[in-house]
Amino acid sequence: MPRHLPAESESRVMKNLLRILAVIGAFIALGAIPTTANAACTPASLYATGPSLVNVDPTAANGTVLWTGAVNVGASTSDCIGGSYTITYAGVGVRESTYNTYPTGISGIGVRIRFYNWTCANGTANTTNWFPVYCTANWSPSTVSAFALTVEFVKTGPVTAGGTVTGLFSQWTTNAANALWANTYWSNTITFNVAVPTCTVTTPNISVPMGSVPANSFASVGSVSDSQPFNISLNCAGGVGSSYTNVYTTLTDVTDPSNLTNTLTLNASSTARGLGIQVLNGTTPINFGPDSSVAGNPSQWFVGSMQNGSHNIPLSARYIRTGTVTPGTANGSATFTMSYQ
Repeated sequence: MPRHLPAESESRVMKNLLRILAVIGAFIALGAIPTTANAACTPASLYATGPSLVNVDPTAANGTVLWTGAVNVGASTSDCIGGSYTITYAGVGVRESTYNTYPTGISGIGVRIRFYNWTCANGTANTTNWFPVYCTANWSPSTVSAFALTVEFVKTGPVTAGGTVTGLFSQWTTNAANALWANTYWSNTITFNVAVPTCTVTTPNISVPMGSVPANSFASVGSVSDSQPFNISLNCAGGVGSSYTNVYTTLTDVTDPSNLTNTLTLNASSTARGLGIQVLNGTTPINFGPDSSVAGNPSQWFVGSMQNGSHNIPLSARYIRTGTVTPGTANGSATFTMSYQ
């Protein structure tokens, strides 16, 4: 059975400094199916080389062919008892009838197979039907000549992770006690890459000039200054088709990393008192959280689903009165940690 090693989901992290500066004021397959099901048959071992890499657009419709091609299968010897019987040529596992596919071990991706250039021993050619196909003829111990298969990998359902496929992918059985006539294996490892964009921050260091704000403009605790806009800019590339990556971010207070409120602490070098800084997404102040890209990190917020291209995350910053205001410099620093999920 083709084996699949799930690709681990990774959070790709970019830590960036935001400066706000201002003055204020079970078994393997061969063990599960005995290779000597009948003492009268020693199956051939056949090998084919598939593609090394298949890129998968996770947004593609079910039934989309992800890869198609003819693969050559080398010759081998099958030593089975002679006689008239039927050979069934099939994939491995339970066939999915909608797309005529067999499982690959990767959820949402199936494989279908048919002969590319082959004629049954009784003289009947069959290069149009997907496996399983059948051939009834008089058989004798013989060399299995080299031939070719048409192989297609098909999207059969949601694909949430890539992986690899290798090993057994097709078997030929006879109706003589279900004896194996041949096993067909991939001779290489086929990697399936779920191609979603990878994003890079193009503004890793941002300074937000807040201007000079009169101390007496903060009438009471909770009063705020005008907001000053800025952008976190990203460039996303490497996706296939209309695929996207979900972008999240967390702001962390550099002065007080344990801060989970929506007010950034002023730097120790600031001389102003009674003020904090808020960063807004639209009109909503953003809470600060731990410096981590882990999904579900406290105060992590969803930025959006981003396809290939350049993107801006529009934000703004403002002062907020937290106590008795003393004029002076009021600077704050935060990091922003991106998480791509």
